[in-house]
Amino acid sequence: MSAKLKSRLFVSVLLVFMLLLSLAVIVPLMIMLLGSFKNPTEVTAFDLKLPKVWLFGNYAEVFEKGGLATAFSNSIFITAVSTCTTILISSIAAFVLARKKSSLSRFLYYFFFIGTIIPMQVIPTIKLSNVFGFYGGYMNAILLYCALNISFSCFLYTGFIKGLPRSLDEAAFLDGASVFRVFFSVIFPLLKPVNMTVMILVFMNIWNDI
Repeated sequence: MSAKLKSRLFVSVLLVFMLLLSLAVIVPLMIMLLGSFKNPTEVTAFDLKLPKVWLFGNYAEVFEKGGLATAFSNSIFITAVSTCTTILISSIAAFVLARKKSSLSRFLYYFFFIGTIIPMQVIPTIKLSNVFGFYGGYMNAILLYCALNISFSCFLYTGFIKGLPRSLDEAAFLDGASVFRVFFSVIFPLLKPVNMTVMILVFMNIWNDI
């Protein structure tokens, strides 16, 4: 058997395998989609049978009685604000950690790293939210999601910023720029690749959790 034929056979087998593997996602999705048009009795069967009667009014009922529109708008608001706040705070913190060489910066770098592996303590977090009066509001959810994602985001930003030449900072300082001006005018525009990475990861993480 020639190498070209072996390559085609391998690609074909891989394609069939991936198609079969995709059924693990497609089949539950189809069951959910078809179930949305069924009556309560048919839904409990969890099968791929078509509904006897297509109940399109199920969607209107969910939006009206379930408050889906309000829940969706709340999710968008919390996710967007949390993601933007995480990107801003993480990038600024990473800039300081990457550029400032001191024992404190090294400690904080490892402190953020440890935050990526230590699980959240639910009960102390709830009690702390009650103490500050944030529990049950937008601020509580936003601060919580920011705290959960800042450690990993800062870790990514720090590694990326360390790869940027210090000469950019020095040239801006020589021109009289402040630290904030250097960051927002010089460094931050160069963070587009990692910004997109962090945005996707954090957004999906929060969105799937809400």
